[in-house]
Amino acid sequence: MIDGSINWDAVPYCQVDERKQDQCLLREGDLVISRTGANAGAAAYVADPPEGAVFAGYLVRFRANDSLADARFLGYVLQSREWADYVTNTRTGSAQPQLNAVLMGKFAFDLPPLDEQRRIAEVLGALDDLIDTNERLRARCESLAAEQFMSRVVAPAMSSTAGEDDGWLRLHIGDIARVVETGRRPAGGVKGIVDGVPSIGAESIGGIGRFDYSKTKHVPLEFASSVSRGWVESRDVLVYKDGGKPGEFRPKVGMLGSGFPFDRFMINEHVYRVRTDNRVSQEFLYFWLASPPMMEALASAGTGAAVPGINSTAFRGLPIVVPPANLRNELQGVLAPLVDSCLSLAVEAQDLRRTRDELLPLLVSGAVRVRPEGVAA
Repeated sequence: MIDGSINWDAVPYCQVDERKQDQCLLREGDLVISRTGANAGAAAYVADPPEGAVFAGYLVRFRANDSLADARFLGYVLQSREWADYVTNTRTGSAQPQLNAVLMGKFAFDLPPLDEQRRIAEVLGALDDLIDTNERLRARCESLAAEQFMSRVVAPAMSSTAGEDDGWLRLHIGDIARVVETGRRPAGGVKGIVDGVPSIGAESIGGIGRFDYSKTKHVPLEFASSVSRGWVESRDVLVYKDGGKPGEFRPKVGMLGSGFPFDRFMINEHVYRVRTDNRVSQEFLYFWLASPPMMEALASAGTGAAVPGINSTAFRGLPIVVPPANLRNELQGVLAPLVDSCLSLAVEAQDLRRTRDELLPLLVSGAVRVRPEGVAA
């Protein structure tokens, strides 16, 4: 669940007893709320559920009384500050926060007339549709760039057609990397710090121009000023260094920049930032590391039972194949504009989110009214 909606592409599959499936089946307009864990209180409106989609045991499903309430409007109420405050005041447990389903149902809020609820949902929904369109375009730009890279670099590199006689070089990441470094966080951690310099971790690595702002952490400005490494430059390639389930290393690669997600930010100790020595571009390095063969190589190089990860020596020892200069230059003319588009669309989407988030409390509270079309203010 992200921003009040469900990313169906990331939803796993499971075996469900036929009788339980009927009880847990999701339909258009359902509202689901997490009742346990760090995300207790997180909610989403169910739109376009795949056939047979069910909800997990740690979620609670609500269905709107259609004669009184618009489900989309209720979905936006569950993204409001009032709901967040209610969750904070009613959940129990510290190590494993819990929300009681009965208490969820007792959350009180002002309910406008049904037709106005629908108008509010339409206004906010139009912004969400634009955000969704931007994300689809961003993903398509990245996909097009990856397809070009796979066909023109990875496929030849994995075959015998790319040899040194043809100008192809087989090197290691350490040969072309000018910077491979991690960041830092204060010894006491960052819990409770709500201001300062953004510090991103492994959970935010993955793709170009992708970032979940709900997971943003900060380090104090004084601490950040004392640290010289870990400051992210535009188009740094970010690599998941370590963490996750014991004995299981799942590599991730990302790229941020051009003011996204922040103008100035750092990484923590679980992330590498990597910059090349210009024999290949940052874009080339990203698509090389993000290619399926290299993701397998990263996973194989990962070690550690308690805290799986890839150390600096192993990372620097990973292979990279560098094509002739004419092919690199030609390919860069394709990759750079597509990456520019990815980051530009990400910035636009975040501007739209800010607009939506500023409007949401005003509309839900009634401070700003949405009048019927044709009715003067």
